[in-house]
Amino acid sequence: MGRKVAGRQPKSAVSTALRLVDYIQSFSLFAGALTVVLTFVYLLIAK
Repeated sequence: MGRKVAGRQPKSAVSTALRLVDYIQSFSLFAGALTVVLTFVYLLIAK
């Protein structure tokens, strides 16, 4: 998931920000999938 930067190493703040963005994106993707699954299960139980 992490981004590879060619050439010299970026500043730690920049790499930390990129890592945070990757983490947030993967977390939102996981949360979205979890929401879909929970909604599906809830609809099955509600019937």
